[in-house]
Amino acid sequence: MGSVLFSSTPWLWFMLLNWFWLWKGEESRSTRCTIKQAEAITSAITEVLNDSLENVSESFVSKAEMQKIEMLQDSNLSNLNPVKSSQFKPLKPPRRIPQRSERTFEAPGIVDDFYLKILDWSSANVLAVALDNSVCLWDAFTGSVTELVTYNEDIRPVTSINRAHDGLHLGVGFNNG
Repeated sequence: MGSVLFSSTPWLWFMLLNWFWLWKGEESRSTRCTIKQAEAITSAITEVLNDSLENVSESFVSKAEMQKIEMLQDSNLSNLNPVKSSQFKPLKPPRRIPQRSERTFEAPGIVDDFYLKILDWSSANVLAVALDNSVCLWDAFTGSVTELVTYNEDIRPVTSINRAHDGLHLGVGFNNG
């Protein structure tokens, strides 16, 4: 069994060395293992020693050190992580994106132009929409639509709407300046 360890798996010695530093309690080592590495080390050692760490205790490790090994195996491996678990914030569950629209807002006469600002949402949850030569308000709480103002045909279309910071005033801009 010793020749197999020396010849075919030299990486195992690196893992064993890291594992040794961990159970010895050396906190200052820069090459400390992560939890996954510690689990890999434990499984590799168990595999090599045929599911028995008693072989190690008989030839290499004193009884007190063997108790440390057993305590390490029995303890939660999260305390081996050099990054404290308190530094991690729990992840929020991913948001569900609906496959269908909740509401459909029909807007006849809406001008399809990227450079126009024809929607404005207020802090009171009221949406102002410019529809050709008129401005309508849609209340999200009640679902009601109110036509605020309609302008002459010669002024059309409304090209910009914007609320003041107080939310009480609504500015309306036109194509003619």
